[in-house]
Amino acid sequence: MAAIYSTQLLVLQGLTSSLPPLEFTVAPGQTVVVRDINAYTNNDAITEGDLYWRNRTIGNTLYRWHSSAGGFTVAFWVGRQVFPAGQTFSLEVTAGTWDVQASGYLFQS
Repeated sequence: MAAIYSTQLLVLQGLTSSLPPLEFTVAPGQTVVVRDINAYTNNDAITEGDLYWRNRTIGNTLYRWHSSAGGFTVAFWVGRQVFPAGQTFSLEVTAGTWDVQASGYLFQS
């Protein structure tokens, strides 16, 4: 039987568009199930921004959060997305500063 672990997959305080995307690549012999993504931004009066969750291996956007100018945004996603060994997913922003965390299950085979 495969071992299963709940784990924090991605976490960063201060993800901005000047940083590279925050990425997680699933190692050989593993499968990841993303269960939760939480994010927070407190944009200034002139900045709007988006946070994207992407499957970088196949190039699609899985989810997008938008933050309007002049306020804070608390964003979350709850569900199940499976990533087999070798696939990479990321969180990336267009503007603003976001605090982000993704957690889920890490299956060892």
